[in-house]
Amino acid sequence: MFPRVAIVVSNPIQHFCPLYRRIADSGAVELKVYFASSVGLQPYFDRQFGRTVQWQPGLVEGFDHELLCLPDLAADSNKRRSTTHLVLQLGSYNPDVVVVYGYAKPESRAAIKWATRWHKKLVYISDAELRSTCALWKRMLKKIILPHTFSKMNAFLTVGDYNEAYYSRYGVDCSRFFRSPFPVDEDRIQDALQQRERLRREVRQRYNLPGDALVALAVGKMTPGKRHEDAVKAVCSLWHSGMHGKVFLLIAGDGATREVCESVAKEMCMEAVRFAGFVQVTELPAHYIASDVLLHPSSADRHPLAISEAVTCGLPCIVSNRVGSVGPTDDVRPGINGWEYSVGDVAALADRLRELAQHPDLLLTMSNQSLSIAQQRNMNRSLSGFLTAVHHVCTET
Repeated sequence: MFPRVAIVVSNPIQHFCPLYRRIADSGAVELKVYFASSVGLQPYFDRQFGRTVQWQPGLVEGFDHELLCLPDLAADSNKRRSTTHLVLQLGSYNPDVVVVYGYAKPESRAAIKWATRWHKKLVYISDAELRSTCALWKRMLKKIILPHTFSKMNAFLTVGDYNEAYYSRYGVDCSRFFRSPFPVDEDRIQDALQQRERLRREVRQRYNLPGDALVALAVGKMTPGKRHEDAVKAVCSLWHSGMHGKVFLLIAGDGATREVCESVAKEMCMEAVRFAGFVQVTELPAHYIASDVLLHPSSADRHPLAISEAVTCGLPCIVSNRVGSVGPTDDVRPGINGWEYSVGDVAALADRLRELAQHPDLLLTMSNQSLSIAQQRNMNRSLSGFLTAVHHVCTET
């Protein structure tokens, strides 16, 4: 008999669904995924992007799943219905293992409560880390809540070094860690890499970017916490310090701070910056490939998908010290395939960009290191970590 596994998650998410298909295809477990919301299956208005977003079709094909919500119900009614329906469905499916994403959402709390009551194995996933600032009262509350919550878990699917440090802080023994990196759409990225020269040329022509210039890419919603203006200031400052026309910034994203960034660029050096606006998920690999380095200057970002995608495309990464993707076994390994700097230190960010622009051999070495690191953190590793955790907890006494 194969272990019967139930995954409880908020909604269909573009980079997790391919992993669910791989799990189902493996034949190593019997899988059913419960989605509390249908967000992602139909077009929806994203407030931070300021536009309607639709993810790729076929997102939930290839694995057994159930939507716990009804589209014609109000949000509060749906929350009540989804958790009640989840408990009934878990009872009917009777899984050996329940996998939950975090502990705060209603569907996670309901699943944890059900699994604890019926003595089922629990596997926990989150991207939590210790790099983000947190109010004192929240830290004190977590010291009370988290050790108790985590004591109910049989295993933790960890995504990186700071993620594991977070669990350790709250009393989790490392013997319960099973590394399962957040997956990316590897098939789409590999297709793009096979067309690298053509895509690189076409995207650079689209944004009027010289073929021999260093292009830094920033990806994501343009919100205050992402600090895109730091990237704008860093690149523009390089133009004023003798690197006119040698370094450019391409921003793939849209949102509330776009006007601020455009104003900064206009004041400092508009020629150095290109605003691509919102870029569809299907088009992002071409933008990574057309670029030379990823910038991620956020003031708080747990484990950004953009960094994992960039590394898979072979980009070095320069990230702030508030980003959780850094570590000796994580996506960004300082001095190997990128650097980190103190958040808000525009001069330090500019210095790292200058170093890459002036040393093409270093850029190539870091690019190759990113490709190598991506192979250590690919979908196969995600699948292996998941299956190993499930079979481990099922054989525990």
